Amino acid sequence: MLKDDGSVSEEDRYEEVEIGGEIKRYRKGYTIDEYTPWMKKVALKSPVLGNFVSTYVNRADVRKAMHIGDQAPAWEMCGS
Repeated sequence: MLKDDGSVSEEDRYEEVEIGGEIKRYRKGYTIDEYTPWMKKVALKSPVLGNFVSTYVNRADVRKAMHIGDQAPAWEMCGS
């Protein structure tokens, strides 16, 4: 849920998905601060980027179509 300042609480950044009968937890997206650490001097709030991608890629039908096995962890964006 968005806060008044446009940011997202840390607890709302995580979601769970059932994969092969096992519940796996993943972080949805990255904040601007996490994705672009070199921009620390820019006075921006930190909305979450790409959270819809994390949710989409972790759907059972998408994982099956991409041949991602049940033993693989839930997908998260990388920021490096």
